[in-house]
Amino acid sequence: MYTYRSASFFATFVVHVEVLEFIAFFAGVIYLVGIGKSKRWGWWFGAINASIYVYASMMVGLYVQSILQVLYVFLACLGYWNWGREEGKEVKQIPTRTHLIGVSISVLTAAILAWAMSYFTAQQLAVEDAFISVFAVFATYLTITHVLENWYYWLGINAASIYLFGMQGLYVTASLFLVNFLMSVWGLYAWKKQRNV
Repeated sequence: MYTYRSASFFATFVVHVEVLEFIAFFAGVIYLVGIGKSKRWGWWFGAINASIYVYASMMVGLYVQSILQVLYVFLACLGYWNWGREEGKEVKQIPTRTHLIGVSISVLTAAILAWAMSYFTAQQLAVEDAFISVFAVFATYLTITHVLENWYYWLGINAASIYLFGMQGLYVTASLFLVNFLMSVWGLYAWKKQRNV
């Protein structure tokens, strides 16, 4: 039975998630500014952003996203460590063959994950979430290793994420991914400038 008490709890939950979304939004923007400028401190804000989304994604039934965010916290620490090494500071490019291998593995992994989530859980938008999640891990690996082409992947991932989070009613988060999309354009330009491409 829908009571005043349950309505009050729902309202508190919505406000709580929205406040967390705003904090994650600003942490995410600072992260992208830092990464776009190849600043090591950017990874700490990435870890803050991901930690918040572990909780927020669980609350709206995006289980793959919540697992992904836990992984992001670890990857942010790895990124911070790698960018502290001399060889981790230089923007580089990788061969097309390496991209094809990475994309093929990502597609296969995402398909298996989407099937598993659809079959074993009540996951919302399982196919979209799985593909975004797996390709985001691949793109993050490229970011950690300072590969220029990571920004091309992020353009596609951010565009798809606007749709995914918008469909779940996380409009602040969808707005963050719109900002992420625009900042990916800037990041690509900034890294090309560093690479002199």
